[in-house]
Amino acid sequence: MILTLSEFKAITGITTNTYDSFINANISTVQNVIETYLDRLLDAQDYYEWKPYSTQLLTEQYPINSLKFIGCIQKMAEFTPQAGYTYEVTSTGINVIDEATFTTTTFLFSVSGTLTALKTAIEAAIPAVTLTIDGTYGTTNYRLLRSGTGKVVYGATRLDAASQINDNRTIDFLQSFDFLFYSTMDIGSNAQIYLVYNAGYATADVPKGIKIVAANILLDMINILFNSGTTNGVPNAGNIKSETVGDHSITYANVSDSNSLSSIKIAKLLENYEGDLWPWVKKII
Repeated sequence: MILTLSEFKAITGITTNTYDSFINANISTVQNVIETYLDRLLDAQDYYEWKPYSTQLLTEQYPINSLKFIGCIQKMAEFTPQAGYTYEVTSTGINVIDEATFTTTTFLFSVSGTLTALKTAIEAAIPAVTLTIDGTYGTTNYRLLRSGTGKVVYGATRLDAASQINDNRTIDFLQSFDFLFYSTMDIGSNAQIYLVYNAGYATADVPKGIKIVAANILLDMINILFNSGTTNGVPNAGNIKSETVGDHSITYANVSDSNSLSSIKIAKLLENYEGDLWPWVKKII
C-alpha cells in the first residue's frame, strides 16, 4: 500500500477523524492512478517474467528484493500430431480445441497440478489425444510452463549459471556462460530466460516523495467534495462557476461540478504533481 491513514495525517497536518473512511477507501484508487503514470507497480510482491537472453536482464518491476528462480526454456512435453485438434497452454491450464466442432476443453492446473496429472486427465477425456512428457518434467510446477500455442509444451528448467543482482533492476550473468545458452538451448524458441523475483516496496519503504503526492491528491479530493475554497488555484465544488458583471463574464473551471466522487478527475489532479513524480517514472533503457 502506497500510504497509511496515519501517514496521510502526518503529511497534511489533518487531525480530525471526519474523513478517515473516505481516505481509507480511496488510497488504492490514488495508488492505481500514480502507478499508471509511473508505468510500474509499487507493492512488494512476486513477479514472473520471460525475457530474451542477455548477459544483463532488465526486470519490468523494481526495486528487486530477492531473486527466487532463473531458468532457461526447455521442451517438456509434446502432443502427438492428431488431425483436427490444436493446443494452447495458458496461465491457468491447457486447452484442447476440437476444430471440427469448435469446442474447447480446458484442463486446469488448479485441478491437475502437474504435467503427469494433466496427461492422465487429457487422455482420459479425449482418447484421440496423446501427450508425451520428456524426461522427468512430469512433476514440473505449472508456474514454470510457458504460455503459447502449438503441439510442444515449453517450460523453464533451473539454470545453474553464475548470476547476480547488479542494481535495483538489473540481473547480470557472467559473460563466460554465454556458451551454455547457445550450446544447450533451443535456438528456435529465441533463447528465453524465465525469472521469478520479488520486487516493490513495503508500505514503510515507499519513497517519501511518492507518499507526499498521494497525500496531496487525497487532500485535493477532500477539499473538492467537502470544503469550500480552492485546490491548487482551482475553485472547488459549490463555488461560483460563472459570473457576469456588465460586459465582463468570468467562468471558473471546476475539477468537480458536484459533490460526487465519480465527477472527480483524479488523473487531472495528478497533473499538478507530475514533476514531483518524475524521479520514479520507469525509465526504458
